[in-house]
Amino acid sequence: MKISDGNWLIQPGLNLIHPVQVFDVEQHGNEMVVYAAPRDVRERTWQLDTRCLPCAFSRRRKE
Repeated sequence: MKISDGNWLIQPGLNLIHPVQVFDVEQHGNEMVVYAAPRDVRERTWQLDTRCLPCAFSRRRKE
């Protein structure tokens, strides 16, 4: 990875995928997993051929 002017340089042939809308949220104990889509998925037909990016959040429980 290289940085130029404070920004990451993206290698040729690679594309960044940015999540824009939360699709689903699951909770497992003290962990929350958010599934986000890189485009609008409000309609069922818009969900076809759309990937969901998982993002896990967790914290330690105070005992």
